[in-house]
Formats: sequence, C-alpha cells, structure tokens
Amino acid sequence: MQTETSREASPQTYLAWDRTVRCFHWINVLCVLALAGLGLVILNAGSLGVSGEGKVLLKTWHAYIGYVFALNLLWRLVWGWIGSRPARWSRVLPFGRGYPAALRNHLRGLRAGNPPAWRGHNPLGRLMVGWLFLLLTTQMVTGLVLAAFVLCVMGMKLVNKQFFPNS
Repeated sequence: MQTETSREASPQTYLAWDRTVRCFHWINVLCVLALAGLGLVILNAGSLGVSGEGKVLLKTWHAYIGYVFALNLLWRLVWGWIGSRPARWSRVLPFGRGYPAALRNHLRGLRAGNPPAWRGHNPLGRLMVGWLFLLLTTQMVTGLVLAAFVLCVMGMKLVNKQFFPNS
C-alpha cells in the first residue's frame, strides 16, 4: 500500500517525484501547448493570412517540437523501468500487486468522506495516468507516422523532379 501520510498528522511537504519526472512533466506541458497552438494556426492559416512559406515554417516547427515531445515521452517510458521507486510503473500505472485492494480502500474512503492521503498518484489518479500515457503514446505514434509519410512524399516529389523533369 502506498499511503505515506495520515489526515491527522501535521502537514508536511514531500517531493513525490524525482527531478527527471518533474522535468518530463514540464517539457510535456510546454510541448503539448506549443503543438496545439501551432496546429491551430496551421489549421486556420488561410483565415489568419499566413503565406504558403509561413505555413511551411509553422509545419517545420510543429515537426521539431513533435520530435522533442516524442523523445521526452520515450525517455519517460524508459524511466518507468529504470528510474527511482516513485517513478516506476508499479507506482504510477493501475497495475500490480495490491492495486485492486488499494482502489477499493480509496473508493471506500471517498464515499465515507475521508479518503486516504497518498504520496504520488492515488488509485484513481493511476487510472487517469494510464489513459493519459495511452493517449500521449497514440498521439506520438500518429504524429511520427504522418511526419514519415510527408517526408516520403516530399522525397518522392524531389526524386521525380530530378530524374523526370518533363513529367
């Protein structure tokens, strides 16, 4: 069980996550905000008066930030196996020995109006983190596949233009 504090104890400050996890969180926040913002500008480029060259520049920056996002997420996936104890998947994801009992105890405490305190994610938070990692990984994979497709198509156009200039 992960309960680290009790409600009756005097409040104390604990660092639940190591520096690597905290950096992952903030890099992830900045990347997601930048990708969403750039994506919205790219989507509405016509109505915002963005030129064709400007749109290419925006897409290039979107791709670069997407690569940072992907590397950051891949590093966090690795850190879940080799990182500090609180960063390990057994403490973050809704799996493992004792999780069902901890979830029942947490839900029982919520219904009674006195949920147990947790250092790190509580059992419901671990469910949310599992879904979030699934969504972020899906976003990363689809972005990388789309980027590879665009690079492939652009490369084919360059090859065709170079070897078949009259076509």
